[in-house]
Amino acid sequence: MFDMLLWFAVVMVLFAVGDVVAKLTKARISSVFATLMLFLILFVAGVLPADIIEKAGLSAASSWSVPMLLFAMGSMINLRQFMDEWRTVVTCWFGMLAVIIGVSLTIPIIGKEMALSAIPVVNGALPATQIMTEAATKAGYPLAAALAAITFAVQKFVGTPFASSASLRYAQGLIGEYRKAKS
Repeated sequence: MFDMLLWFAVVMVLFAVGDVVAKLTKARISSVFATLMLFLILFVAGVLPADIIEKAGLSAASSWSVPMLLFAMGSMINLRQFMDEWRTVVTCWFGMLAVIIGVSLTIPIIGKEMALSAIPVVNGALPATQIMTEAATKAGYPLAAALAAITFAVQKFVGTPFASSASLRYAQGLIGEYRKAKS
């Protein structure tokens, strides 16, 4: 029991450090990116065990946390605002369709199971990664489960800095418009 609490504390400290990095850099480096980098560095250095999530008792939590997260996200949608943002919704649908087509083109190279495990991860991030890795593992496709996890990691390492930068520029523009309208 003490071991589990110790590893849980280590995981929470790494997430806290990621949050501090995001705060200090004013979100130029996201907390998720910083936390993933910490985990990667500490795994490669041999400081953290490969099964730290299991040792921290977080594997069991993942089975009930994803449905709760999806429910919470779905219940926060304001239907009126959703309809007002129809252009964003259509853009997202086209983006998802592009990912489906693009990844489907890789089926002859990587196989159907591998491609099908990557599509939801690219479109749905962490909840989709959790669902796909569990489903692929249960179906007997450990390599597809690994690809889903790797796809998520690469997406975070490559995409997060660009997304953070674009979001900051947009937010600064909104702040500028707000200040201009206020004066």
